[in-house]
Amino acid sequence: GEFGTVYVGKARGNGTHSVAIKMIMGSDLLSRASHADAVVRRHAALQRHPHIVNLLDVSIFQRMSEPPMIGLIFDHFDTDIKQFLQSRAFRIGGMRHVLRSVLAALVYMHDRGLVHANVKPANILLRGTLITGGSPVLG
Repeated sequence: GEFGTVYVGKARGNGTHSVAIKMIMGSDLLSRASHADAVVRRHAALQRHPHIVNLLDVSIFQRMSEPPMIGLIFDHFDTDIKQFLQSRAFRIGGMRHVLRSVLAALVYMHDRGLVHANVKPANILLRGTLITGGSPVLG
């Protein structure tokens, strides 16, 4: 991602639930903490919405002799619209479904005074496929 590297992990206590761990990049710990704080505040203001990715947790990760890293833990998704479109074309119904879902998420955010600022195909996430009822989520 633009502000960090995303890794796939497993939720503690549940070996079957995959999570996405976004390790926040920045020149120093203060800049990483500031970005993480902004993301946490935005997700706290959003609560839960069916078309916005859920922030599950925030954690500090540290390897021996390396500075601590801040990790934001989100629900994991199978793919994004960018990857989806590289392997197949959208049908009109699928395109409408994605656009309605993304617009609903953006309206919800804007109604709360928030702006996404990075809407692009790689940030529209899918679990399953549109064919099997997968629902797009804005990340």
